[in-house]
Amino acid sequence: MGYHIHTQFKLVLKNALNQFIMKKFTFIILFLFSLSLVAQNQLLSAVEEYYDTTTSSWTNNSGNNYTYDTNGNLLSQEYFFWNSSSWQPNFKTIYTYNANSLATMTLEQTYNSTTGQYEDNYRAIYSYNSFNQLISQVFEEYIGSTWVPIDRFTVTYTNGVFTAAVIENWNGSQYDLGERFTLTYNGSNITQFLIEYWVGSQWILGERDLINYNSSNQRTNRIYEEWDGTTWSETDRETYTLDTFGNRISTLSSFIGNPSQDYKIDLNFDTSIQFSTLDHPFKDKTGIDFIYDESPYVSKVLTSTESQYDSAAMTFSPNYRTTFNYNSTLSNSDIVLETIPFKVYPNPTSEFVFIEGPELIHTVELFDMMGRKVMESTNERISIHHLPTGLYNLMIVDVNGLKSDFKIIKN
Repeated sequence: MGYHIHTQFKLVLKNALNQFIMKKFTFIILFLFSLSLVAQNQLLSAVEEYYDTTTSSWTNNSGNNYTYDTNGNLLSQEYFFWNSSSWQPNFKTIYTYNANSLATMTLEQTYNSTTGQYEDNYRAIYSYNSFNQLISQVFEEYIGSTWVPIDRFTVTYTNGVFTAAVIENWNGSQYDLGERFTLTYNGSNITQFLIEYWVGSQWILGERDLINYNSSNQRTNRIYEEWDGTTWSETDRETYTLDTFGNRISTLSSFIGNPSQDYKIDLNFDTSIQFSTLDHPFKDKTGIDFIYDESPYVSKVLTSTESQYDSAAMTFSPNYRTTFNYNSTLSNSDIVLETIPFKVYPNPTSEFVFIEGPELIHTVELFDMMGRKVMESTNERISIHHLPTGLYNLMIVDVNGLKSDFKIIKN
């Protein structure tokens, strides 16, 4: 009897221990699974590759790491170059928000390979009205130990709707009028984006974008036109293809009279997951981020592939590809501390920009702060004297497909 009781006790104890172990194991599994879900719920990094035609393979070009706060707001974006074996720090953007999760400042820092530290470079300060609408955006450059104004972006609302904005450029003592943007609506859809330049004492017509929609109020194309003094002439256009979920799966950019510049961007999505349920860097941070170009993402984006038109073959060939990662960042063990291969000078400048580097240049592209391409060249000296004063993004692609990005101030 005693043996039976003892045996039963051991069985009960064994079962109890097994249940305890299984509960612990289940808890650990659930905990690890929850960590996996947290990771999967955030876009943590992105890697851009270029297509190497000599090897017919994709090769690392650049990448980004992203971090977020507890509200899902983007806190930092760290940008790297690939130097053939490791990730090389280049610059970092840090975001600050108010209680309404609206950005109050973006700070761009450039990596100093000598000190191994990021140093302040540019910042944008955002102000809002009592309705949480952006009313001004001030760009500044850090020179010496002082923040110096570059330009100011002021927004006008009519009955609560964004209808106009003005860019003023700092001349050293005050802001001077530079550009004016006027929006035209059909209902809630923006149909025209008009750009004028302040010349002498009056506004002069410059460019305009005409935007068309389908019956579901989704943008289908955008036509870019320039004013030549008497009439509007189309220079290029974008044509959008959308899937049934509203994702912009393809954007075709066509240049009038120069099809060799045509390119397209194709996006691949996981349509089972809404992008709005994830933390990602493409959220509207100011309330007007997608005024000029609406977000192409409805579902979880996986890849983006850019293809250039080959006039001889009369087909599009892959050029660059971005892969978005939701469960990993660029490995710190692969990050090395080196300098940017190209040198750009003078900066600021009013006439020319000179480019020096160890590799031959394939293309040089210049973008304004609205993201519009304003110039493309293959030369080591580019003239910008005809451009309005302000801040521009300069992107250099060498013959190996590697990209270098710089901020240029036109004064």
